Amino acid sequence: MVGNEASGLTQVMIQFAPGKTQSLHRHPGEAWLYVVEGYGHSFMGTAPDKGEHHRWKKGDLIVVDHFLRHQHFNDDPKNQCPLVRIHMFDSILETMRAITDPVVLFEEAEDTLVSMQELSQIRETLPGYRVTTWYSFVAPKDSPKEAVEPLNREINEVLKEPDVVAALHKRGLEPDPMTPEELAHHFDTEAAKWAKVARDAHIRPE
Repeated sequence: MVGNEASGLTQVMIQFAPGKTQSLHRHPGEAWLYVVEGYGHSFMGTAPDKGEHHRWKKGDLIVVDHFLRHQHFNDDPKNQCPLVRIHMFDSILETMRAITDPVVLFEEAEDTLVSMQELSQIRETLPGYRVTTWYSFVAPKDSPKEAVEPLNREINEVLKEPDVVAALHKRGLEPDPMTPEELAHHFDTEAAKWAKVARDAHIRPE
């Protein structure tokens, strides 16, 4: 049971380098992380100085509550620590909250954000490196154009508002208004790219 406001789930594999951590952050929606290998601990709290540390090891499940500040640490100084993360979200609700409310989609300390210089160094190490997380509004299949196109125009206009652009930039987000046709092409491009990654890595669904 993921809640009556869940519109989707995302699943990714994340991997912490030996002895490394991530930034302290929070986001709407619960998250579940399964520890594939290694050991470490997680800080969870209502504020950066109000929380508890919880230790975990291979086979454990880490559950992060909605909008709880958290930070995961790999305590192994020699080995990487992979975790499978599942995140519950309500795409429309959380996007509109980010636009209209003080509640944010994702929040972390500014001094922990990866700089563009660091990203360019990653690209130098891994030629062709480009991995982005993106969100979009979608409608049920065969929705009438008379309903989709006006909604698309209104959303795109909101995403061009200077205050909205500034608020999204502050959170490390880049608005990219598209037409329904452009979004469909983006879906096809992403699907083809990651299908090739899966084939090259011999990844098969189980």
